[in-house]
Amino acid sequence: MALELQKIAANTYILPGAVNIGVVVKGEQCLLIDSGLDRQAGKQILGALQNAGLKATVIINTHSHADHFGGNAIIRQETGAQVYASHIEKAVIENPYLEPFYLFSAAPPKSLTTRFLMAPASPVDGVLQPGPFSVAGFNVEIISLPGHSPGQIGVVTEDNVCFSADAYFGEPIIEKYGMPYTADVSAALSTLQLLWQSNYDKYIPCHGEPADKPTETILQNV
Repeated sequence: MALELQKIAANTYILPGAVNIGVVVKGEQCLLIDSGLDRQAGKQILGALQNAGLKATVIINTHSHADHFGGNAIIRQETGAQVYASHIEKAVIENPYLEPFYLFSAAPPKSLTTRFLMAPASPVDGVLQPGPFSVAGFNVEIISLPGHSPGQIGVVTEDNVCFSADAYFGEPIIEKYGMPYTADVSAALSTLQLLWQSNYDKYIPCHGEPADKPTETILQNV
């Protein structure tokens, strides 16, 4: 099924799907927040942007799990988009073997070297730190959201929309899996507390529905 842009606020959109992709628009250019699982996901994103008359010039990866950067390589190849991520996540995005390696704590078996855990490698052009970030005419705020992944970040747009990565999961995900993957439980709980106390106009999880204030969902994740 073809992806279609869904407007969230003035210049903030998503491409909803198994992984919600953030799209910040400025004229005919856009900044992407994550890029999906694989080359096919990247091609679907490119098709949706082309239909909307947009070209991706920047990709921010919230973290280095395969379903969040798998489309980087094809999007970068087709558009020349620059890629940004936090310091730790950069290492895995550029060396995808590290994800199944750290999950298994040794050379991973074949069952852990599939596209679900090893996305195509992608160069990362710049390292992100928490705070205001400006690039190619886009102005966003980077927030630290560790727990699900050590260097996970969120992105807040000028429309005060918070893309919260996998800091929390939608209720159907919790009900289906019981306990989604967490690298650091203490950090994850601190991150959930941070989001609980925050006051953004809209929250967009990568796996879940947009919400004005996801209070009950955050509680369920806790």
